[in-house]
Amino acid sequence: MGTLNGTAGSGTLTERQQKEMARLYRRATAYEVAARLPDGRLVLCVYCHSKSHVRVFEALTDDKRFWAVKALFPAVQGNGSSLIMAFEKWNWSAETLLPGEAAITGRTHQQAIMEGELPYIVTVAEEMAAEAALAVKGVQS
Repeated sequence: MGTLNGTAGSGTLTERQQKEMARLYRRATAYEVAARLPDGRLVLCVYCHSKSHVRVFEALTDDKRFWAVKALFPAVQGNGSSLIMAFEKWNWSAETLLPGEAAITGRTHQQAIMEGELPYIVTVAEEMAAEAALAVKGVQS
């Protein structure tokens, strides 16, 4: 299976990867849920233990990440009832995701660690908010 972010695993795990793999030992398999941002970047939304769309929806609307989903996907409003509309197709192949679509990529958490993890949606939203704040500050100066 190819990698989603273009970095192939070298066959030798780094110390950080080894710690992550040890942390996941004997845990239920979690699947990567990714979304394509309007600018074309692929980001990790959540690792979900179920492939059920209902469970993925619940994970995406969790307080820890829902603010980031709303910030990065303007079509998502309110309590998340519009989330399914924003992620229209729930495409099952991350390689063919269009901007605004989400998918269970088929990679497990373990595979993502070994092949290269996607940037986390909350981190991306925080970075974009910081960049926007700097841009506003620069305009005001």
